[in-house]
Amino acid sequence: MVVKIIGFRWQVIYSLAEHNHDLVVQPSLKKFLRSHRGIPKQEKDFIVLLHGCNLSTGRIMQLMSEFYGSAQLVPYDGKQVSNFRSTIHKTEKFKDMQKTLDYFRALKEEDPEFFYKIKLDDNHRVENLFWVDSAARRAYKEKYGLEDNVHFQHLYHIRQSFIPAYYMHSFFPFLQSTQRSEGFNALLKKYVNPNLSVLQFVRQYQKIQEKCLVAQDGQDFRTDENERRRWSRHPLEKHASTVYTKNMFYRFSKEFEKTAEYDVKPVGNYLVTAIEEDESYCCECSKFDRDGIICCHIMRVMVRMGVKLIPERYILKRWTQQAIASDTNQVQNVNAPVGLVVRGMPLTSEKTLRLTNATTAFAAIAVEGCTNDENYAILEKHIKEMRSEFEEIKKRMMTNRQNTSGTEGGATE
Repeated sequence: MVVKIIGFRWQVIYSLAEHNHDLVVQPSLKKFLRSHRGIPKQEKDFIVLLHGCNLSTGRIMQLMSEFYGSAQLVPYDGKQVSNFRSTIHKTEKFKDMQKTLDYFRALKEEDPEFFYKIKLDDNHRVENLFWVDSAARRAYKEKYGLEDNVHFQHLYHIRQSFIPAYYMHSFFPFLQSTQRSEGFNALLKKYVNPNLSVLQFVRQYQKIQEKCLVAQDGQDFRTDENERRRWSRHPLEKHASTVYTKNMFYRFSKEFEKTAEYDVKPVGNYLVTAIEEDESYCCECSKFDRDGIICCHIMRVMVRMGVKLIPERYILKRWTQQAIASDTNQVQNVNAPVGLVVRGMPLTSEKTLRLTNATTAFAAIAVEGCTNDENYAILEKHIKEMRSEFEEIKKRMMTNRQNTSGTEGGATE
């Protein structure tokens, strides 16, 4: 096609019909034309955000369909979104490790206790990468000297002989078989996938840590604020309600409820050895060794013997309300990274959220506004009014900026 200005107007002076295509009858088909392909800038920012949340392309398209009101109204298809996500991977392909180290340095500036270390191979390529935040370091401080501990070194050397399925006398609280690894694998799959770069993996792992800290904050709040409902009025259960966290107390209460199923006899299904003067109790079910709380069999013996308080040796600190030292003068969460402050949503994220909400609302209004001529007239009227008001605001802001720059640049006598 060739166009030319003739008499102050553009006119087509030459056109080759075979280079054109038939008119698209349905507006929803425009997105498949090469000239109409593309994702708006604001929606690209939103897709980047969803990409960072490890959502699949199909899930992203499902969300955009909800925003637009219908999958047919989305001005791009899943292939375009997939291609855009590929460009995100390509931008980090050859700068992955450098960006990861830069990210670690930034975390180090925010959190002085953050620690990271890399190990290079013979070709000076990164072979291993280790990092730990301040919260984890506070939990496992170097003062314990575990790196030189003979017992831990011995466990490491005999790790090949471990039985992975079940440990009768080892501390694996409330876990059986491969539940520990399966549960964590399920959590990982929500945040990471094999296609992530190292930097993306590190960032996603940070989100997992934040999720765990938020969950712990919720548990702490419920432990401090909520009253515990007891199964009985026995002193043992009352004592448990005062020392255990809320979740752990409910586990204790469920176990205590089972005492009604048992009786103390010289010969029974479970052998409990009790030494009253030493406050020592041992059951062949080994629940305390495994889960860290006494079993219903020991509880039943304690009830028969008139024991009113759980012996201190059978109350693990990790299950108590004092597991994490609290400081009433410290406002910041002890589990939060050093330097973390409460702040509002970043402006770019706020704009993206506004766009998302506005797109969803206007999509519903558009569907309603096109049902008849009267509704469409109202819709068109308000669109014109909004555009006019937006232009007025834009002009006013531009005038204010000009006045401000003129005042700052002007000379004073």
